[in-house]
Amino acid sequence: PDLGSASAAVCRRALARGSTDNLSCMIVQFIGGEASGPHRELLPGPLVGLDHFGFRKAYGVMAERAGSTLAVAIEARYDAARRERVAAMARHGENGAAASVEGATAPGALLGELRAEIALLGEGPPAELQPGSPERSKWFEDWLAAHEVPLPPNPAEMSSAGLLSLLANDPD
Repeated sequence: PDLGSASAAVCRRALARGSTDNLSCMIVQFIGGEASGPHRELLPGPLVGLDHFGFRKAYGVMAERAGSTLAVAIEARYDAARRERVAAMARHGENGAAASVEGATAPGALLGELRAEIALLGEGPPAELQPGSPERSKWFEDWLAAHEVPLPPNPAEMSSAGLLSLLANDPD
């Protein structure tokens, strides 16, 4: 059996059911033999918090653990979200009017979420840039550089009033 494909399928299923958390899946083989398939594969999840420092940092670490970069992970997710949007529209129509699978995001909500996620990158890369090309990858790197996320405040350096305000406005 291809343990890598099985592990990736578990992660894909969790993403399809709406998980927005970092996902990892490890399958341990107790009997002899060689594992087939890739040992690590990056399946980038939704970009729901790309404007949040902690989310962006965690997303980057996830990409690095898979031997990639934040820009490459965002490019891969952008392409996956566009494919998912097209597939959802083909299955459920422009507004996602069909019934949903139990436990999954409703089709209309899914389409809205995918559109919002894709819109995070504005117009996206120019259509003439081929996926995976150095020029297109540079577009994503440039987008990240132009959309820096400020460091969160350091609670150790805040007054008690400032700390209470921070907790009230940003409990995460």
